[in-house]
Amino acid sequence: MMFKKVLITTFLAVLFFCGCSTKEEVTIVNEKGKYGALANNNEVIIKPIYDELSTFDDRKNKNIKTDHPHVLNLHWLHNYYGDDYAIVEYKGKYGVVNKNNEMLVKPIYDSVTKLFNGFSIIKLDGKFGYLNDKFEVVQKPIFRSVREFLGNVAFVQSNANGKWGCITKEMDLKINDEYDEIYNLHNGFARTVKDGKWGYINDTCKVVVEPRYEYAYDFSKGYAKVVANAQVAYINEKGEKITNPIFTHGENF
Repeated sequence: MMFKKVLITTFLAVLFFCGCSTKEEVTIVNEKGKYGALANNNEVIIKPIYDELSTFDDRKNKNIKTDHPHVLNLHWLHNYYGDDYAIVEYKGKYGVVNKNNEMLVKPIYDSVTKLFNGFSIIKLDGKFGYLNDKFEVVQKPIFRSVREFLGNVAFVQSNANGKWGCITKEMDLKINDEYDEIYNLHNGFARTVKDGKWGYINDTCKVVVEPRYEYAYDFSKGYAKVVANAQVAYINEKGEKITNPIFTHGENF
């Protein structure tokens, strides 16, 4: 009986580890200054026609691809099906192609970034916008500059006056061309600057503190250090002062 259990366990283990085989690997090749892609079965899957061709990434960040030759396997424990793409340059413009050499984004942009947090930044005629992870244009290039999405928001710079605002993943511009600068989110809050004064917004584009301090530091452990009248004070995440500006010096929490 014990031998039978060991045999069954061994069989399942072999089935689990050997029942799935990795799909083709791809490498970038160059011929006469043009780039293409070659699979490990010696098949040229993308002819060398591009001026540049990035390495392939998975748009869902799941790069493991497997086949299942057996009827019974436990692939659901460890298997992901990817959707690979690469950024290409063709005649000075950038687009996106997949491993089937299907053009997901026509090469019409001045630049295209790799996906980050579900979005890619595109540039056209000196202006910036966004593609989603289906490579659909969800925000036309209208901004002077944009940043990557951190959490659920990104910061965008107006092309009209150079001021910064805050946009959500639904491309809802919650704050429009208002701040001279918005720094990256840190612990759920971003420092803002307007007319030389410092304040905060949170990770939903809500204003937590209107710009009124001489300087503001990043939040740490639920509190932030601010400077008013050349003295240090501390505020909580609601923007409420927990001390008056009475200290000549103070560390972050």
